[in-house]
Amino acid sequence: MAQVKLDEAWDAVPWAKRAVPSLEEDAAILEVTERLIHSPNSYAFDSDLKRSSELPSLAKAQADMATIQSIEHELANARQALPTLHVDIGRLSERLTEMRGQLEKIAQRSFGANVEGCQFAINESERRKANLENLIGSLNQTIKTTSGVGMGLAFFFAFLMGAMFLVQLLAAFVSQLSLGLLSLATRRTIAVTSLWAVLAIAIVGAILGSKISRDNKNRPHRAEIEKHYRSIGDCVRTLATARARLEVWKQNLYAFQAWQSRRTPPLPLPAAR
Repeated sequence: MAQVKLDEAWDAVPWAKRAVPSLEEDAAILEVTERLIHSPNSYAFDSDLKRSSELPSLAKAQADMATIQSIEHELANARQALPTLHVDIGRLSERLTEMRGQLEKIAQRSFGANVEGCQFAINESERRKANLENLIGSLNQTIKTTSGVGMGLAFFFAFLMGAMFLVQLLAAFVSQLSLGLLSLATRRTIAVTSLWAVLAIAIVGAILGSKISRDNKNRPHRAEIEKHYRSIGDCVRTLATARARLEVWKQNLYAFQAWQSRRTPPLPLPAAR
């Protein structure tokens, strides 16, 4: 009877190990659940905070693995001691039943927690992605409405004065070269053209100044947008990982439940006297 219980306990070891989340394959899920545990104020929904105790975490994974390894070591010692005469069969049988129950409890709880953790990571990543997209939309709207009038006006007058000064220099130079040979109509045409050129240069200056001002004001906004796009990329990768791992954990949970249904349930421990 003790040998049967020993074999049944050994059979539960790989299931318990399989139920512990992988620090590599489940890193993205653990990162999301750890964020909830260590930064609860960042979550607006009380339901998330209530679920935190049911979700997988690095501390729980390490504690479960330590328990499994301890039981595995104890089972190895029991396997060696069972054929000898130096063993209390009754006490060993009770302990084997207890260890099997511990292992199956770890497996059942961890499989369920991993499924919940993946679903939580999916929901949280989708929610975070939507929030980031809304922030990007708001920043883009801010960029569109950013004004550069102040620097635009400054550049307008600066370019206007500079253009007028250059036109005056050019007019004096042309006047010296022509020596009064130009007709009145030609001089009038040159004057009008010069005025339009001065105005055009001033307008170009205003456009340039406004653009420089807007670019300077919007530079932090564009940096935020790039940051948010990187975060959205992280969310998309987390979503893909969490969805794939969710299917894996569901299959593992169903397989464990099917295996468990074919097993004889562990007998309850006798009540303490």
